[in-house]
Amino acid sequence: MPQDVIALMFPGNSEELLPRYAEGARRYRDNGGTAPEQVVVAHGDEGLLVNLVWGEGVSHELLGRHMLGLLTELDLPFPRVDHGTVATSSWDSLTARARRRPAARSRAGSRA
Repeated sequence: MPQDVIALMFPGNSEELLPRYAEGARRYRDNGGTAPEQVVVAHGDEGLLVNLVWGEGVSHELLGRHMLGLLTELDLPFPRVDHGTVATSSWDSLTARARRRPAARSRAGSRA
């Protein structure tokens, strides 16, 4: 089973949204919730970007329900949510997937 990736984008001022999201995550942890394997949180042009990578077979539904219940209390906007599965997680693995292309021919040598 591949690792699940959840990408969230909370629209608004990311500097203000980050501590609110962090509070929701803290409450989830304090209630015994399983943490994602990897977390990347970033300040984006349109808001707070949160990417969560869940280990194989670990359900992320509990965190989703937990955070959904706290949106109003923490004054968080409803996020755009995208789901995916990990294709690669390293630069070396990504570049190894590239197809080798033949070297570009010199245009000067092909003109008559």
